[in-house]
Amino acid sequence: MPRTEWQHQTVTIHTVDQGSDDRRIDNLLIGLLKSVPKSHVYRLIRSGQVRVNSRRIRPDYRVRLGDRVRIPPVRLKVPRARENVSANLKTAISRIIYEDEFILAIDKPSGIAVHSGTNHAMGLIEAVRNLREDIPDVELVHRLDKDTSGILLLAKDKKTLRKIHSMWNQESNRPVLTKIYVALLQGQWRWNTKLVETDFTKMKIPTVDYRKIKIRREVSHFTTAERFGNSSLVRINLLTGRTHQARRQAVQIGHPIAGDRKFGTREFNGQMRKLGLKRLFLHAGTIKMEHPANGRQIKLDSPLPRGLGQVLDQLRQKEINLWIVQKIRIEWSVNRLIFQTVEKESYSACWCKVANCRHLWFDTMKKRMPISINVRIFFWN
Repeated sequence: MPRTEWQHQTVTIHTVDQGSDDRRIDNLLIGLLKSVPKSHVYRLIRSGQVRVNSRRIRPDYRVRLGDRVRIPPVRLKVPRARENVSANLKTAISRIIYEDEFILAIDKPSGIAVHSGTNHAMGLIEAVRNLREDIPDVELVHRLDKDTSGILLLAKDKKTLRKIHSMWNQESNRPVLTKIYVALLQGQWRWNTKLVETDFTKMKIPTVDYRKIKIRREVSHFTTAERFGNSSLVRINLLTGRTHQARRQAVQIGHPIAGDRKFGTREFNGQMRKLGLKRLFLHAGTIKMEHPANGRQIKLDSPLPRGLGQVLDQLRQKEINLWIVQKIRIEWSVNRLIFQTVEKESYSACWCKVANCRHLWFDTMKKRMPISINVRIFFWN
């Protein structure tokens, strides 16, 4: 891995353009000084080294068009030459679901990180900036875990990004942005629909020299799609957007997501691995939203990946096999009951008992399926 090079930047004056109008000063500086730790950015603001129009400001100050922002001397990473984008990232970027002059939606495969980190020098957003020179200011609207597949929404400029985030956070009688995930949960999900509300404790970014604990509310709506013997397929509508929200809430209600190495159980993951599951069974399948520019309704859909579909086929086949076995057991039990009854009672009494259970019903795959019991009556004098 190449050694990181640094350079010392002198005092600079940044003039706020239209794309940064009405943006918080802390977010503006974090975007301009990407290699500077956030804690240091807040320290520069608090100490008065950052000034707007020669005045001290607070971290929540919103800059205006034409404001002159003084940025003190800082140490920045030297920009590296354009990196080569891997074949996997190029393939991921080419999976475009929707694109116009404001937003870009990509069908992200599992195993691709959305941004760079400790174990990967380049993520999907860096690859888009590297290959798409026509949208240099593209930003992530939301994030997906590396192992989660599905729709990833990007904004082509900061104004569109802020508009979508404001839509996301506003409280309204009708949702203006809906994200629906498909997940396979451990165990039998008892409810058809359930609203799950939990508290999420997060360590907030330090504003001075201490860390502050912040408790946030997480709300999701779980809807049953299909039930299996030891698992349940559900659709999760995230009403809030917290880190690992669906995965963490699934564990808190006792039904972890299949293939979840961080929050799931080893035994259940092993059972799913035998059915061919090699990843987290969580897929961002649908996004419904109002367009940030014209307000028209748009709906984006991503089909379930082939590997996850094959796991569901395996589970359905197991359910059919189980149904056949139970049918055989029921027939054997009824025949045994008839034989014992005929020995003790008259033929007419036996027939009345059998008539009441000639057709048994067995619930499977959300359908009521009749099981005809073929019995043999033995006659003797």
